[in-house]
Amino acid sequence: MSQVQKQAHTENSVLLSFVVPFYNSALKSERLLSTLRGITATDVQVVCVDDGSTDATLERLHEFATQASVPVAVISQSNRGPGGARNSGVSAALGEYVWFVDSDDDVNLEAVELLRRLRAEKFDFIDVNFSIGARNAMFLTGGEHEFSSGERAGLVSHFGSLCTKLFSRRFIDSSHFKYPELCYFEDNALFFTLALNTRRFYKSESEFYEVHLDFESVTRGSLSPRFYDRLHTAVSGAAAAFPLVASEAERVAVSETFRILFLNNTCRQLFGRMRLKRELGVAVAAKDWEAVFRQLGDRINPVPWARTIIEAARVIRYYRSFAGEFGLSERDASILEGESARFQRQFRQSDLVSRMLPEQRKHFDRIRRSAWAVVGD
Repeated sequence: MSQVQKQAHTENSVLLSFVVPFYNSALKSERLLSTLRGITATDVQVVCVDDGSTDATLERLHEFATQASVPVAVISQSNRGPGGARNSGVSAALGEYVWFVDSDDDVNLEAVELLRRLRAEKFDFIDVNFSIGARNAMFLTGGEHEFSSGERAGLVSHFGSLCTKLFSRRFIDSSHFKYPELCYFEDNALFFTLALNTRRFYKSESEFYEVHLDFESVTRGSLSPRFYDRLHTAVSGAAAAFPLVASEAERVAVSETFRILFLNNTCRQLFGRMRLKRELGVAVAAKDWEAVFRQLGDRINPVPWARTIIEAARVIRYYRSFAGEFGLSERDASILEGESARFQRQFRQSDLVSRMLPEQRKHFDRIRRSAWAVVGD
């Protein structure tokens, strides 16, 4: 690991550390780096972690460090996934608060002034809104919120994105905040435990985090073996959360959140309800008629349909392994609540196939190890 620190700071003098993981981000990170170059406050630090990029990312980060007006730490490491990059970033962060930002997104720097005004309140975190999509993922009104042990079921269900939260270092340390490494969908493992450790926070109604979808990624692009990391992180999060629950309501919330992250979200992506529609729409807009015909062919070709049903059946069978382990119902009627008729039909077909399959733990372990070229955890 190599590290470049632009200038020294004592920990007590830094209000906020931005922690940003980069992986082959030379092109897609320019928007965020331009924003961060505009920071002039003397109590802000930027930590950039290059997670084994093979393009010009590291060179670009060193250039940024010389241009920025604030202290910049540049860390270079072998590829450990976004969670591993954020863990390294936290180790180098000097701020009283830490903001995890994705390199292809952007932020509104007015959030720093909001944090400055609220600093004395010692909140666990300050949550801001997205600029697009689910603007308020926590479904809470603005202002201060406080929760007691046993009353955090709602937080487990709607903790929202970690990127919209400016976490206090005290909360990070006390909640044993650590991302899982060698995986994607790393946030899923923390939704449960962070919610169950939360005591007091501030919900801002300002849209200070800007999500951009103009670059494809593992989490919002075509499926790859690393897509199945979402199963691993959902299991890790639930396993860590169940010992922390302090009421039946919290136990139910952990169970339901695990089921949604592991089962519903995965099957929804496999069935391609929105993904295929978006890909077809993009192809039509671009007048890429070859892609249009290929997309239409996928809808009438039985082979992709059968492959999808089998893949979903594997996920459903795998879910049943943990349903028993976690004391969950294998035939929870709520699985299909709120889902489209197409989802319900394909899920039932997949569920029927899953009844003929053996245990799938080794299958998905093999996919993950192959995707990350690891021997063991």
